[in-house]
Amino acid sequence: MTLLITTEAIEMPASQAIPMLQLTHEAVTNAYKHAFPDNAHGTVAVHLSRAASDGIILRIMDNGIGLPAIESAGNLGWTLMRGLAAQLNAALTIARPSDVPGTVVTARVYRATKAELE
Repeated sequence: MTLLITTEAIEMPASQAIPMLQLTHEAVTNAYKHAFPDNAHGTVAVHLSRAASDGIILRIMDNGIGLPAIESAGNLGWTLMRGLAAQLNAALTIARPSDVPGTVVTARVYRATKAELE
């Protein structure tokens, strides 16, 4: 598996950085464990960038086999990611693109003002 990481320089308090890291870890781990069966080669890309409205967009994409069904209700990993997104005040989407293989996890973290983060 190849891991590609692209980021912008973004400052955030530990109260946001820790759940952001945990969410990233869970999504990358899920891709590593499930997206490439039988030791198939693939790529996982992690992209962190600023959003236009003073927010942050975290996107984890793989080009593996994709999800058999979006968000199984009893799946511990999805439950954990939804809880971490709630801590971040983020909108979380987990999707299987129609035009390419794989899975895309996107967290749009909404931040109001820098003063509120301090």
